[in-house]
Amino acid sequence: MITCEFCKKDFSTKGVILSHQKTAKYCLEIQGINIKNNCNFNCDYCDKTFTLKHNMNDHISICKQKKIKETEDNKIKEYDVEIKKIKDEHKKEINNRDNQLQQIKDEYKKEMKQKDNEIKKIKDDYERESKREIDLLNQIISKLEMKLENYEKRLFDMASRPNTTNTNNNKTVVINTNSPLTNEVLRQCANTFQMDHATGINGITKHLASSLEEHITCTDPSRNIFKYTNEKDEEIIDQNLEILLPQYLTAVKDRNDFLYKEVFEYFKKNNVSLNVQTDYS
Repeated sequence: MITCEFCKKDFSTKGVILSHQKTAKYCLEIQGINIKNNCNFNCDYCDKTFTLKHNMNDHISICKQKKIKETEDNKIKEYDVEIKKIKDEHKKEINNRDNQLQQIKDEYKKEMKQKDNEIKKIKDDYERESKREIDLLNQIISKLEMKLENYEKRLFDMASRPNTTNTNNNKTVVINTNSPLTNEVLRQCANTFQMDHATGINGITKHLASSLEEHITCTDPSRNIFKYTNEKDEEIIDQNLEILLPQYLTAVKDRNDFLYKEVFEYFKKNNVSLNVQTDYS
């Protein structure tokens, strides 16, 4: 047996006693060696220190703090996994909501675009219809202007009505006995304007002659001179009816527009083909 010279403890071999004198804390304290300065290895889990690495490794295998820390680390890992799972689910839910929101936005844009197209179509149809009406009105006016002579010839028929004449110094004076041609007469004339009158120049001529023949006298067929009395009881001498015709056309215009719209509303309501509408126009 070999006895340690510092702590007087017995050991079986010299190697063991040398190891004891280098590592045993109580023996090191007896030797006057600072344990902290002599310890090169620290346990990662507790506050124990070791001079030899293998002693530290032996300690770690049974260190209680290590087991506690490992248990805590495992729990933290489980928590991390659970948190990641919750985050993934939350992120998935957010993505689903974002997709739903984007889908709603896309549907809204699609719907708005469709409505814009419908509004544009309605506007285009309205402008096209308005242009068609204006073109038709211009055609009627053009035909009226081009065939003014036809009006005049038909109006000459009114010259066959008897008129009161007086002879004075070998001069013939024509006395107009017709009732005054007032604004009210023109309004009443417009009320009798019907669809068959609006179908052409002949219809307009027929209506003008029949509705105003009691108010107009043709005094000079060779020069197309007509006479009538206005609502102020003033005698009007009108060659080629240039004064009366614009008043007449203005009076029947609203009635003509009303009949036109009434017919085309019927066409639209009953889905009449465009060809029929065009032929009618």
